[in-house]
Amino acid sequence: EDVTFGIKVGIGAVLWAMFAFIHETRPMYQHWRGEWGLLSFMIVCSMTVGAWNTTGWAHFLGTFFGAVFSVVNWNLSQGNAVALAALGALVAFWNFYLIVARGKAPLGRMTLLAYNVSTLYAYSLSQKLDDDYDDDEGEGGRHPLIIFIAEKRAMSVIAGILWGLIVCR
Repeated sequence: EDVTFGIKVGIGAVLWAMFAFIHETRPMYQHWRGEWGLLSFMIVCSMTVGAWNTTGWAHFLGTFFGAVFSVVNWNLSQGNAVALAALGALVAFWNFYLIVARGKAPLGRMTLLAYNVSTLYAYSLSQKLDDDYDDDEGEGGRHPLIIFIAEKRAMSVIAGILWGLIVCR
């Protein structure tokens, strides 16, 4: 049974990842950050069906909340590092409260992950010193469009979760 499950997960991962290697689908895979979906697929597939029902749902909600916090905080701070640190501390405090006091560890972890990945990626784009990079991805270059960064991450992760649900069921 474990071998069958492992084969199923392996085939599911190959089917997801193959789009990164097919010439016609590579631009879409790169645009929507398919690697985030693949990672989410692998996380979801490592669980039992019962664990998926709780953790998969928390992963889904946490990705949504993290994206929302990222967009709100980026727009409030306008990319200012000090303001981002203060707002990030509030997000962290709230999520640690969820994890420690409320027993919602998967939700808190996934919210923090989604928040950090989106916000730090936007910040790193804003700090690039050279103008040698293109803006083909629609992420705004030196003036990141956080809504698109968070949307891409959230869509990719949600697609990976749903793919994991399909493969594991």
